[in-house]
Amino acid sequence: MYSDMATVAQARIEEEIAEHSSSIRSPTTLSPNCRIPPELLASIFIRCASDHYDLDPSAFRTNLGARDVPSWVNVSYVCRYWRAVALDCPTLWGYHFVVSRRWTEELLSRSQPAPLKIRIPFALARTKFMWWSLLEKLLDHTERIQELIARLPYKEIDLFLSGLSSPAPRLQNLEIWVLEGTASRWDSALFHGETPALHTLVPFCPVSLNSLKLSSLITL
Repeated sequence: MYSDMATVAQARIEEEIAEHSSSIRSPTTLSPNCRIPPELLASIFIRCASDHYDLDPSAFRTNLGARDVPSWVNVSYVCRYWRAVALDCPTLWGYHFVVSRRWTEELLSRSQPAPLKIRIPFALARTKFMWWSLLEKLLDHTERIQELIARLPYKEIDLFLSGLSSPAPRLQNLEIWVLEGTASRWDSALFHGETPALHTLVPFCPVSLNSLKLSSLITL
């Protein structure tokens, strides 16, 4: 009799342990932040990345470092649920920031196959090897680039333009700024002349308009 009671009591204890363990594993029973539907949470993350990207605080800095990783990335460190939502949202990581080789590779991987919005800040050109090696990695994905904004010294602009040789079917916005001097005229075709979606062009450098397909252009 006592052994039966002990067995029943043990079974109840095990059921309670299993129930509590399940509750601990389920994010919906934790903080209110973990009860936000993943689709809504992802849209909030994207808005944070978009706002930071539009502000572009590092665009004209003279140096960059690890501290320049934008603050919106911290959403992926809050908890397991937020991190899972963030990593499962390629669009979020398409808001590209350029601070190091490691982050460039990580962003390109996390953003597959979403379009890329890329800003190349003036500070990136502080060492030719660094900025060119990072740019080469980015231009391996030219077919995914939706927006490209570059602010570079005039001494580096020819090297930059020479890398824009592959078709860019998704490119909608192109801005090229030459700083600290005047660059020579560039007459060769950019993106192999294949930019069918391009609707905004801001060429603050001497680029020939004949080097681009402008049939969809709205703003110049």
